[in-house]
Amino acid sequence: MNEQNRCHCGSGKYHRNLYDGYGIYLCKACDECENRKLNSYRSDIMDRYDTDEDIEPDDWDGKY
Repeated sequence: MNEQNRCHCGSGKYHRNLYDGYGIYLCKACDECENRKLNSYRSDIMDRYDTDEDIEPDDWDGKY
């Protein structure tokens, strides 16, 4: 790995991508800063939960 893969937190460790419980990208973090970065999100960000509500399609056409 190269220097671009080093975490910006200053630890000197390599970062990795973090994803939420649904596989949506959150941020880059290393072992040193992962908890601090995850604490900036809701506590259930890594959970995947069932819902009985239907997800409605997005009808927005991009016009205001």
